[in-house]
Amino acid sequence: MHSRKRKLRLPSPALVIACLALAVSLGESAYAVTSLPRASVGTKQLKSDAVVASKVANGAIGASQLHGNAVSSSKVADGSLHASDFAAGELPAGPPGPQGPQGPQGVQGLRGFQGIQGPQGNPGPKGDTGPAGPSDAYSIATNGISGLPLPQDDSVRTVAALTIPKAGYYVVLGKTLSSGEDDDIETSCSLDGDNSSAFSRAFNSGNVSLESSGLLSAGTTLLMRCQQFGESDSAKVWYTRITAIRVGSLNGAS
Repeated sequence: MHSRKRKLRLPSPALVIACLALAVSLGESAYAVTSLPRASVGTKQLKSDAVVASKVANGAIGASQLHGNAVSSSKVADGSLHASDFAAGELPAGPPGPQGPQGPQGVQGLRGFQGIQGPQGNPGPKGDTGPAGPSDAYSIATNGISGLPLPQDDSVRTVAALTIPKAGYYVVLGKTLSSGEDDDIETSCSLDGDNSSAFSRAFNSGNVSLESSGLLSAGTTLLMRCQQFGESDSAKVWYTRITAIRVGSLNGAS
């Protein structure tokens, strides 16, 4: 059996051109991959979903690499954020907590220096005039020009009487003129009332003056009484008067 030699056929021109084009294309891609300048590939050069999480290094993307509103709440896992992840003032304040217990009292501070005395203030306006105080006065006068004889037996005779209509503090004054023909005549008089009494004497002719003060009840009768001492039977009292003046109060009343 004789072997037959296979006759090789030469490639056609079209095949040669196609092979050359493929070789050139593969050479340019290899050049582009191995010699791309830095930052020459951007968003426009990438296909959709070309960059996934597995192809991004941890910490490689910061806030400056993200567009505004690029991260929404739907893209954040619940519970993955903490208060430290938010800027100051972004989180609303919570409700106020319960009041804590009162702390211990602090140490008393040092006493401050005394301040300088301030200027004297202007005098205040004049006040209204107050109501008039109690100043009722009562008086009686007897034994005018005819005079009133005194008993010869040295007994006491009432020569004047004054009844007080209102209670209160009173200053009481009594006065009479005594006279007699004998030089040895002596006349003594007293002025008596509730909590009030006075006594006075006159020798021969002269004035008998009495003064007293005290708290008198309404209806009190002040009595002025006189008597003579001696052997004369001509002793008389003239122009007898009792005056009672009501006052608001008494200091050192007797």
